[in-house]
Amino acid sequence: MTETPMFPYSPSDESGKLLEEIEVFLETTHMACSTFGLWACGNPHLVTRLRDRRDVTTATIDKVREFIQDFKKRPVKFKPKL
Repeated sequence: MTETPMFPYSPSDESGKLLEEIEVFLETTHMACSTFGLWACGNPHLVTRLRDRRDVTTATIDKVREFIQDFKKRPVKFKPKL
């Protein structure tokens, strides 16, 4: 039986790679996807768009990756509502 891939993108697809990075980040930080999109690039619908297999601009990809790197570098007191 063939295992269904977790993400519906081909490995060479930049949006798919970005979504994988975001999903790992969200799982690690327990941040809501809308909060992530808002903080990363000002768009609370970003993650939903990516999950719907829509493309984003390279400028957005750069902003998101920069946000993830900056977030990892600084001690942020982020406490999700449980």
